[in-house]
Amino acid sequence: MSRRALIASVVIAIVLGACSPDVTATPEVTLEEPVAECFPGSPNLAVGKEATASMSAEEKPPSLAVDGDITTSWRSAALPEQWIEIDLGAPVRVRCVRLRIEQVGTGATIHRVNGGAHVDPGRELASLEGVTTNGWWLEIEGDWEFQFLRVTTLDGESSVGWKEIQVR
Repeated sequence: MSRRALIASVVIAIVLGACSPDVTATPEVTLEEPVAECFPGSPNLAVGKEATASMSAEEKPPSLAVDGDITTSWRSAALPEQWIEIDLGAPVRVRCVRLRIEQVGTGATIHRVNGGAHVDPGRELASLEGVTTNGWWLEIEGDWEFQFLRVTTLDGESSVGWKEIQVR
């Protein structure tokens, strides 16, 4: 990947508790200390929106990933490959997607984030690969317009779940 393409790519970071908007884009996931989240004070466009998933554990429906409460979570009750999708109701401009991890233990994971105008959107916004742990935030920054957001966990050692998905 050229330096110009790398600079134009999505900023990717994994942090404990929050994410930094000034982390430089690299082909690898970066671990950071807790700092300010991207676009603080901007509304979470995903709260209360319709969410669907490949499957869900009993009493852990996908709506719990978009309820605005980081103490609740959606769980698939299965190992990867699993996905969750949010319908934002209409195309919206998005600058930041934040994902709070729900997993057992610490381990290597791979996630693909897609956005688009239709269910099962094909446009890849980011691919996130690295060692993650429960409660960490994954964050991507960019400048997109989409109605549907799909997060697919492609690999990991735990059943798939998200405590919260934020779209700003």
